[in-house]
Amino acid sequence: MTERGRGTEPETVFEAHPGLRDFARLGGCVTRPVGFIVGAFFIVLGLTGVIPYDPLRDWWWTLLILAGAVVMATVIPRSFMQTAELKLRQPFVEIHPDAISYVGSRIPDFAIRAVLRADLPSHNGENSRWQRGDTFYVLVRREQLGFTRDDGIMRTKRGQIDIAIDEALDPVRMSRAVIAHLEATGTPFVDCGTDLGQLVDAAKRYDRS
Repeated sequence: MTERGRGTEPETVFEAHPGLRDFARLGGCVTRPVGFIVGAFFIVLGLTGVIPYDPLRDWWWTLLILAGAVVMATVIPRSFMQTAELKLRQPFVEIHPDAISYVGSRIPDFAIRAVLRADLPSHNGENSRWQRGDTFYVLVRREQLGFTRDDGIMRTKRGQIDIAIDEALDPVRMSRAVIAHLEATGTPFVDCGTDLGQLVDAAKRYDRS
């Protein structure tokens, strides 16, 4: 953690964990062969008659399977690295007197409905809105954000910005600093622990605000 002055108010800056780059490379190394293996698996099953699909006659299915294998082997691993590099290229989280910036995007306090925190176990991570692990879910008023963004880090159309706490180089201090900022500004904050039901209920309550 470093501190940079802005007038009389300090700006607290937290960097992303450099290990994100290694995790992205690992994810790519795992996904790349899986893509080709899955593609070959379906084609072999079709050729042997295990599934009702003829790779030679049903050429459109063959093209679709091969295209999926290529995407898994090239596009997805590249997206892992692009996301990791973006998080590492600029401050991960910056806390301003009137806003929180996340990977280059400034989220003003007045645009935040509430911030929920949950540490969901792996079996809860399948829900498309919630990710597993220790995360801040920043529920925002999209029309007041002042920007739109749609990439591997955030999609502002969802009205929810996920900040994974363990992706920070100093997650404990960052978490405390974010919570202290929310308390100082009177922004609603709910710690849902590992309870997915509580998280969903809190989100419904503040989505209506």
